[in-house]
Amino acid sequence: MASTTVAEHVNRSRITTRAAAKRRAMATLAEENQLGNKKRAVLGDVTNLVNVVVSGNSKRVELQKPHCVTKKEKRAEAAREFEDPQLCGPYASDIYAYLRRMEAEPKRRPLPDYMEKVQKDANANMRAVLVDWLVEVSEEYKLLPETLHLSVSYIDRFLSMNVVHKQKLQLLGVSSIFIASKYEEIDPRNVDELCDITENTYTKEEVIKMEADMLKSLKFEMGNPTTRTFLRKFTDVAQESYKTPNLQLEFLVAYLAELSLLDYKLVKFLPSLIAASAAFLARFMTRTKTHPWCPALQQYTGYKAADLKECVLAIHDMCLGRRARNLNVIQEKYKQPKFKCVAHIPCPQEIPENCLRFTRSMKRRAEAAVTPEQLATKKRVVLGELPNAVVPANKVSRAEKQIQKRGAKGKAKKAVPLTKKAVPLTKTIQQPETAKDVDAASDDPQMCAPYARDIYEYLQKLEEDEDRRPSPDYMTKIQKDVTANMRGVLVDWLVDVAEECELLSDTLFLTVMYIDRFLSVNVLNRKRLQLLGVSSMRIASKYEGISPPHVEQFCYITDNRYDRDEVLTMEADILKSLNFNLGNPTIKTLLRRFTRFAQESYKDPNLQLEFLGYYLAELSLLDYECVKFLPSLVAASVTFLARFMIRPKDHPWTLSLQRYSGYKPADLKECVLLIYDLHCNKRGASLQSIRAKYKQHKFKCVATISSPAEVPSNYFEDPKEFNFSCEMNPGGTFHT
Repeated sequence: MASTTVAEHVNRSRITTRAAAKRRAMATLAEENQLGNKKRAVLGDVTNLVNVVVSGNSKRVELQKPHCVTKKEKRAEAAREFEDPQLCGPYASDIYAYLRRMEAEPKRRPLPDYMEKVQKDANANMRAVLVDWLVEVSEEYKLLPETLHLSVSYIDRFLSMNVVHKQKLQLLGVSSIFIASKYEEIDPRNVDELCDITENTYTKEEVIKMEADMLKSLKFEMGNPTTRTFLRKFTDVAQESYKTPNLQLEFLVAYLAELSLLDYKLVKFLPSLIAASAAFLARFMTRTKTHPWCPALQQYTGYKAADLKECVLAIHDMCLGRRARNLNVIQEKYKQPKFKCVAHIPCPQEIPENCLRFTRSMKRRAEAAVTPEQLATKKRVVLGELPNAVVPANKVSRAEKQIQKRGAKGKAKKAVPLTKKAVPLTKTIQQPETAKDVDAASDDPQMCAPYARDIYEYLQKLEEDEDRRPSPDYMTKIQKDVTANMRGVLVDWLVDVAEECELLSDTLFLTVMYIDRFLSVNVLNRKRLQLLGVSSMRIASKYEGISPPHVEQFCYITDNRYDRDEVLTMEADILKSLNFNLGNPTIKTLLRRFTRFAQESYKDPNLQLEFLGYYLAELSLLDYECVKFLPSLVAASVTFLARFMIRPKDHPWTLSLQRYSGYKPADLKECVLLIYDLHCNKRGASLQSIRAKYKQHKFKCVATISSPAEVPSNYFEDPKEFNFSCEMNPGGTFHT
């Protein structure tokens, strides 16, 4: 093979990419240092080497406070995005969100334990030797780093599904880099060159056949997001606090990312998490006295420092040579001046523990830095052990207070309403003969105005069907190991899962309904309660969603506590127990209609009222006591309470709401007071996922809305029997 200089190769290709621009910039430097092409060494017999482990200790490093991103720096970052057309500034956030979804797809992910479960002859050390050799091949042919990362991704995915003999491992490597080069490069290498690089160990036909086998196994899904895909943007964000672009930091991140390719144990991590960990470690190595994780990085990547701990420590060991010490190609590559000799940068022997956690002060800075339009996605926390303990309450509930008073004095004192004492009107308020038809006034075709009333009547009949209702006392009559508190913890965790997987809220309500119905007819051990939760959510997501998550994602969300077969078996058991009757009307189903009636007297649609109703409805899912109520009654109670909290001086129940819902205020009293106690943290105070969710700006921060100390008792009296000390507005509300 003819040998050419770097400058001649660059002048011939003239690739108009950022990588090519860097190559042209380094061509002169390469000539000055007389950097010739290194002669290829053919991969020898793949050995079963043992990783060398070296221990080291150092003093704890004191850290400075992390840099807080200023508005000026944010504007500068936005300007950089628009200056560089390849960053696609206007669409950057959408592209990143799409890549994050794509990287989590099971069909694009290798198995985290394929060496143990699939391979019989190959092992992790052989894989590391192969990757080390591929780095040398990519350097020899001046391939883009994206090609190398994509090649390793193809290798891991192929080995997750096919048993490969160790003598065919090199063939797999060259075929992978052949496919990746055709995907990434403008001028990919031909198959004869790849045969030559192996010293003709394999023929052209063998390489092409292996290529066909790989494409078939991967189902032609070639567009994997890799660690390199995320590195460029993460590196830009990591340099927000730098006055000038730091090329050394960029090369150091790339060096650490390539080191991560060697370690089989890092296969289990998502590419975005590895990229974030490389950025974390690079910032730590260049500025050891500054916290390596800034609020801007957390906000953009969606990862907290604690989420990166395991991956950061693994790459740190690779950097120190504690793992795969005998594989030195990457180190030699990044010792070259064209990469700023970043492999020579000293790495501290230990990462301080306070680097790997996010302090309260940092959290406050991060929250201040995040704009309402760019709230960071919350990373999933695996459900822990379910405690069989009473959920702590901040205050005694209203009902308990009344019972205590009756026991002490023989009768309860009447609650003092917060409104002024009622003065009887001369006329009794009656429902008008011709009320406004809200359904007919709707111009939303999805509301099916001509059939809305018939649909609602059908849903009310459906919700009363005994086959679709959970038993109101299944905890005491059926369950022996599961308690109401465990159910509350499970529902609280499922709210987090639904947020993480971006599921519809209808899916969450349907999931909880399936759980209650299953527990009404089956005794369940507490250790399988989380399995019931994820299996129910899988069924509900397939019923409600357009693109439901795969079963592997639900296994992953439980930290692989349950395998694929267990989830599928539980799914089958649920379907059998429910007799495949999956179309339950839920609270959310009826709440949309009630919310429209609740805004009848409003000049403009009140989005705050709508979100507040959703918040209170989700709170009701936490309490086992709400299981006994029909979904329509809970939806009506939520509407009652939401109107009261927004306008406490107006009567929360209108004649229109009574007419369309079929419930009087007295029918709602018990449910309203129960949900009100949940809102006031008198019940379920330790379950904070829903409260944290609805404190976000996208939900109008409705969880922070304050409310009076109690609901006046006169609001629960029948409008036909009670004369209000107020005037009735045209929409049916009562104003003092």
